[in-house]
Amino acid sequence: MKKKNTFTENLGLNIHPVVFGLSILIILGFITFTLLNLHQMGEIFNDIQSTIAHKAGWFYILSVNIFLGFLIYLIFSRYGKIRIGGADVKPEFTYLSWFSMLFSAGMGIGLVFYSVAEPIFHYISPPFGTGYSIDSAKLAMQFTFFHWGFHAWGIYAVVALALAFFAYNRGLPLTIRSAF
Repeated sequence: MKKKNTFTENLGLNIHPVVFGLSILIILGFITFTLLNLHQMGEIFNDIQSTIAHKAGWFYILSVNIFLGFLIYLIFSRYGKIRIGGADVKPEFTYLSWFSMLFSAGMGIGLVFYSVAEPIFHYISPPFGTGYSIDSAKLAMQFTFFHWGFHAWGIYAVVALALAFFAYNRGLPLTIRSAF
């Protein structure tokens, strides 16, 4: 017989106590260790970020392009005909309404905070070359279009489609584990 956790059920949460408890312990342990060793952890984090940026940046760009290509394939293949929610479900919103909601939620706050800050940051301090130059201005706009264009939406869409399909077509819980 499965033991019920009335506290989380009363809140409407479906929490696995062992997974949640271990996760919290690991996270709090890591945060505590980091706060007790700020200088050393700052150096470690900078080294990790630098290594990822300089040695694995190509992998990130390749992955994002693969996601976008995969989505284009899905659109034009037989899988593009699958209806989220089942074959008989009528959409609650029009395509224009969905696009407006997604654009507003996904881009709204980012554009408010980063629409000017990101290109200026890359113009002043480009990842390669000298700042405050014509080349750094061009590079800054390339990075900004990459981060805020179709490629970013491709990453969101792959995750959203996986979650939506398995939750609404297969009846699994609306969690990342369902996509796997």
